[in-house]
Amino acid sequence: MMKHRANWFPYDNNGGSCLAIAGADYCEISADTRVSTCYNFLTREYSNITKLADKCVMASNGFQADVKALQKLLAASYLIYQHQHNKQMSCPAMAQLLSNTLYNNCFFTYFI
Repeated sequence: MMKHRANWFPYDNNGGSCLAIAGADYCEISADTRVSTCYNFLTREYSNITKLADKCVMASNGFQADVKALQKLLAASYLIYQHQHNKQMSCPAMAQLLSNTLYNNCFFTYFI
């Protein structure tokens, strides 16, 4: 019989750091390139920054499978928006889409 681990957790925090600084006419975003589990580095060449639109990027870290799933969902929603409205989504609209997506999954959240 298998013993049940009381501290089992289905997610893994793959670490990482992101920083963003914005001014009136600029925005600077940086993130590290490491993905780790505990003390093991899985890779040192992974970008935590992804381009969502021409003028919109997202930096995120945490459980990398959830990060990728969220990025794919936002990219698909962005493409649908483009086809429906025949224009690109603005950054405030993309931020609202991200907010709505995260809020809609509040009972089974993305571990980001």
